[in-house]
Amino acid sequence: MHSRLLFLSLTIALATSAFACTTTEPIPDAADGAQYRSTADDGELPDPEGDVTTEPGGEDTSGDLRAIGPVATVNGHEISADAFNEQASDFQAISFNIPPEERGAIKEHFKESILDNLISRALIETAIQEAGISVDPADLDARIQEFEEEFAEMDDSVSFEEYLAYQGLSPELFREVMEETIALELLLEARGYARPSEEEVQAFYQEHPERFHEEESVDLHLIFIPDSPEAEETARELREAIASGEISPEDAIQEHPGQRIERLTRDEIELDETELAESIFALEPGQTSEPIRIDEGWYIARVDAQHEERTIPFSEVEDVLEEELYYLSLQEGLDSLLAELRDNADIEIHEENII
Repeated sequence: MHSRLLFLSLTIALATSAFACTTTEPIPDAADGAQYRSTADDGELPDPEGDVTTEPGGEDTSGDLRAIGPVATVNGHEISADAFNEQASDFQAISFNIPPEERGAIKEHFKESILDNLISRALIETAIQEAGISVDPADLDARIQEFEEEFAEMDDSVSFEEYLAYQGLSPELFREVMEETIALELLLEARGYARPSEEEVQAFYQEHPERFHEEESVDLHLIFIPDSPEAEETARELREAIASGEISPEDAIQEHPGQRIERLTRDEIELDETELAESIFALEPGQTSEPIRIDEGWYIARVDAQHEERTIPFSEVEDVLEEELYYLSLQEGLDSLLAELRDNADIEIHEENII
C-alpha cells in the first residue's frame, strides 16, 4: 500500500499541484536534457536572486505570481494562463510569510515547478490519448473501493475524506486522479513495466536478506519524570502504582510525558542510555522497570510484548513485496517515459506572460 500511495501521490502532483508529495525532483536539472525555448524578449530567465519585481507602473509584484496569457506551447498545444494560475495560488498563500530578500528566489522556484508540472502533464495526457488507452468504469469503481478499504486498514486515525482534503482533493477530483493513475499504469505496462513474476519477487527476497531481518524488539510504555527535587520520589511511587495495577500504563502516559512504542530495538536507544536498554530488555511482558536515572530525569518502562530476532518468512511479505516492486517499476517507467517525451517534444516557454 505504501508504494501505491507514493505512485498515486506522484499522479496527484501531476494532476493538481507541483508542490504535492512526490518521489521525484520537481525541477529537472539542466544537465538532464530538459531544455526549453523561451520567447521572452531578452531570451533570458529572470534573475532568481532578485528580491523585488515591479511592473512598468512601479507596482511591487514580488509577492504575486500569475500568468496573463499562455505560459507554454507543447507540441503546438498551448498551456493556458488559467492552468498556471490555479497552481500559482499556492505561492500567493505563503508569499507574505517569506522574507523579502528570499522572495525572488522562491518565486522563481515556484514558477519553474509549476511549468515543469504542467508540461509533464500535457506530455503524459497526449501519450495516453495516442496509445488509445481508456479506463473501464467498472475497473475504476473497483480500484477506488479497494483503495478506500486498504487505506482504512492502514490508518484508522485519519478518515479517507481527511486524507483527500490533505491532498487538496475533492471526491470528484480524486476519481479523476484515480482514472488517470490507472491509465498511466496501463501505458507503462504496455511499455514493459509489468508486475513482477513470483520468481522475480522470490529472487529479490533472496538477494536482499538484510531487508527481511528483524532484530529483537519490545512493545512498551515508556514514562518520563523530568528532573526536580521530587522527581525520584514521584518516579518510585508511580512505578509501584503501575506494577500493582493501581494505575494503568495508558493512564500514566496521560498524566506524565511518555508514549507507547512498538518494536523498539536496542539500536534505537541512544548509546548513552545503555542502562535503559539493559533494563528494558531484561523485563518479561507485563513487568515494570525500576525508575532509571538519565541525565534529564527518570524513566519507567512497562513491557507489553517481546519479539525475538528472526528472518521474516517469504510467505509473510510476498504480496507486499510484489506490490512494492511493481510500483517502484512504474515510477522508474514514468521517469523514463517523461525523459523520452521531453527529448522528442517541441516546448516553448512564454516568459513574457508570467509576472
